[in-house]
Amino acid sequence: MIALDVDPNLVVSGWTPLFLTIGLGGVVALLAISMTRQMRKVRPDLPRREPGQPDPSELPADPGSAASSSTEPAARDAETGESVGATASSGPTPEQAPDSGR
Repeated sequence: MIALDVDPNLVVSGWTPLFLTIGLGGVVALLAISMTRQMRKVRPDLPRREPGQPDPSELPADPGSAASSSTEPAARDAETGESVGATASSGPTPEQAPDSGR
């Protein structure tokens, strides 16, 4: 028993899936070539960082000038870019307060 009574001789696959498969294969080949070129640009003499070591870009330039003794970077507000939680003020300054409509 056939679920759909369709003549199998009338149903043929089109050219579209073939062209899509060939196109995707071409895109994958171009990405592989590009990745190979980029990987050749990586200098092998760069120092390797062990998993437990901090990222050198996160360390302060002068350890004596660091505001806090922690090695974690200060949290930043996404809108203003100011440090969050490291200041002594408990609320926004009058310049930062939302406009009350006056």
